[in-house]
Order: sequence, then C-alpha cells, then structure tokens
Amino acid sequence: MNIGLIGKNISHSYSKIIHEQLNNNPYQLYDLKRISDLLNLSLDAFNVTHPYKQAIFPYLDKISKIAKATQAVNTVIKENNQIVGYNTDYDGFKALMEYHKVNITGKHIAIVGHGATSKTVAYYLNQHDPASIIHFVRHVRHDHDRLLSEQNQYQHIDIIINTTPVGMFPHTFDEPLIQFDYFPNCQVAIDVIYHPYRTSFLIEAEKHKIQTINGLYMLVMQAVKTQELIQRKTFSQDIVKTIYQNCLLNQLNFVFIGLPLSGKTRIGKQLSKHLKWNFYDTDQMIIKHTKQTIPYIFQTQGETSFRKIETKMIQSLDSVRQSVISTGGGIVLDSHNIDYLKHHGIIIYINRHLDDITYRNDHQRPLIQTKADLLQLQNKRQHLYQTSADIEYLIDKNHPHSIERLMDIINDYFNY
Repeated sequence: MNIGLIGKNISHSYSKIIHEQLNNNPYQLYDLKRISDLLNLSLDAFNVTHPYKQAIFPYLDKISKIAKATQAVNTVIKENNQIVGYNTDYDGFKALMEYHKVNITGKHIAIVGHGATSKTVAYYLNQHDPASIIHFVRHVRHDHDRLLSEQNQYQHIDIIINTTPVGMFPHTFDEPLIQFDYFPNCQVAIDVIYHPYRTSFLIEAEKHKIQTINGLYMLVMQAVKTQELIQRKTFSQDIVKTIYQNCLLNQLNFVFIGLPLSGKTRIGKQLSKHLKWNFYDTDQMIIKHTKQTIPYIFQTQGETSFRKIETKMIQSLDSVRQSVISTGGGIVLDSHNIDYLKHHGIIIYINRHLDDITYRNDHQRPLIQTKADLLQLQNKRQHLYQTSADIEYLIDKNHPHSIERLMDIINDYFNY
C-alpha cells in the first residue's frame, strides 16, 4: 500500500515517524511544488498539509461532512474506486482539547490566522458554546476578523490559539504575533505547531503564567484517526500513549542550569549515558570555538564579550535533539539564552545546597575565587535559576543525587 504526505517544505515533518508506528507500510514525504504534481504519484492514501488543504478539493470525488463544513481536507483515501477526502485534523484538535481538559463553554476565544487549520479549530469551538470567537489577522476579510495591530483592544480574551506557521522550525526565532501583556485575562495559550516543542508564542505565554499547550498530541491523534480510516480498526490508548511519548522524547533535550560546581557536567554525562543521548557542555564548546580558555576570554575581552560568545553557542544548538546540555552558571543572566534553550529543551535547575558543594579553585572560573563568591552568586542568581527552570532538582543531605531519583522527577513532570 502506497501512503504518505504531500505539502511544501515538509522535510522536518514527524508524520513519517508516527505513521510507521501505526502501519507496517513505508510512509513517504512528497514535497510538491504545485498541487497538480499529485497526478504523477500513485498513492492509495495520503495526508495533506500546508498549503494544499483547500487546493486538493478539485481532485476529490467525495468529501466527508466535517471536511465540507471546515472547507479543509488533510486525509485522502481511495475507497471503492472513489477519491474521498476527510478532515482528521478535526479529530486531532478535539482529542487535544479533551486530553488537556480545556473548558470552552462561556469563554472568549481568539484564533490567530485565517487558514485551513483556523477553520477546523473554529468549527470545533463553535460546537461547545463559547462566549465569542474572533480571528486575529493581518488583513480583514470577514466579520469575525480583527487586525493584529489592534489586539490591545481585546483584553477580555480567555483563550488564544495560534493556527499560523509563525515560529515553526526552522524559523524558531520568529517573533510571536501575540503580545500577552495585552491579555490579562488569558488562561490558556495553544499553538497547533508541534516543532519546536515550545514556540516563541508559548514561551511568552509561560512568562505570563498562562497554561500552554503545543500541537504534538493533535498531530499524533490526527494520524491515529487517519490510520483507523485506512485500516478500518481502532487503536488502543496504550498504543497512542506510547507513540505520543516516543514523539515527545524524539524532539527534546534536557538542559542543566545551576551554580558553578553544582555538578551540571557530571550529572549531565550520567544522564546522557543512561538515556544513550549525546552530551554537550557549552563552556567546552566556547573553549573549542575560540581556542581560548574562559579565564583568558574574561581577562582580555571582558564578561560582555564572553556572554555574546555563549549566546552564539546556544543558538548553534537549535538543531540538536535527544541531547543533554550542561550550561555555564551565568547562562541565566540573558533571558534570551533560556528562551533559545526552551524551544527544544526541558530546563532542569540543579539546586545543590552550598554545604554539599566541594569548593576548588582550579582557576577555570573567573567569577569564583573563594567559597564566599559562590554564596554571593547564589544570592544573585537563585531567583533566575528558579524562574527559568521547568524542573528543580534539589540535592542536599536529605535528597542525595541518583539517576534513578532524577528520572523519577522527570517522569513526574511529564505525567503532570
């Protein structure tokens, strides 16, 4: 059976990974310059992504009720000599909202964008009695459209859903379209993008203490629904959970932050060995990149220049996945560094009690000449470590370090 995905710029898609766990047949990615190139393919079933979810309509003999209502097709199957179009994105979004228990009834909701996915999202929302739905767009086309430039006039919004590709990998560093300062009542921010793990949109929402949800579960569940249609069977929740967790770990890094001498490198190497992941140490990357020691950079160029080099190394890790990253103690001094790392990483703060830190003056840490310097750094940076971290890993006499305990804490984070 020939199955796959058609779209543009889809080399980074996770669809192949997911579908081949659900179906023994190879799943191919077809990057088409134009929708008419579809005629050169011989496919029994395929998924459709941007920008062809509406352009596919003339090639279909029949479309499902939901696909007709949303004017979007993302799944096409040959059935009884007919080409039938479905919208399993609807099933994926429905599953996403149910999985995260998002309450829609009576809420004021803003959808960012007016493409095919936004129509699917709006169709689902309208079935659950929201108080209102508007679309933030660059150009007004419909009565429910509102200009992005006027978003400060809608402070009553409770839920914001991004359906645009802004921030999708590899354009990870794109500025978000929404300024959350304008939305004091916002409770939930959802981005249908699944790669990166956290877009700039979601990172900014987190800074405002807003619940954030990415699109990975939606992607998995629309694929599950597609395969259920193809294979005429139902997959168990255990299979779904396993695939979702595999996809989640496939796109993530674990990033250690904390005081110098707190054990970031040692623990990071232990975790990378345990997970069989790659290991990166940003201080060692700086040394290799500059061919200079860190004290020498501080002495000859100053801390400001060092921090710029450090940020450059962090940005160079944007394509890294399934890796453990140990960072320098001052990485949190520039919030942009943490933002860059959060796109693909879970930030773990190693909070080791000072009494458990063995001080050594190895002349490799220019800001620490005595143990008193460590205390001063802790007083200055602890708040930054805590506010930057997704997970706080406490190490003291009552909580000794072990990889088993660390893995339990990581698993608890994901289960929560």
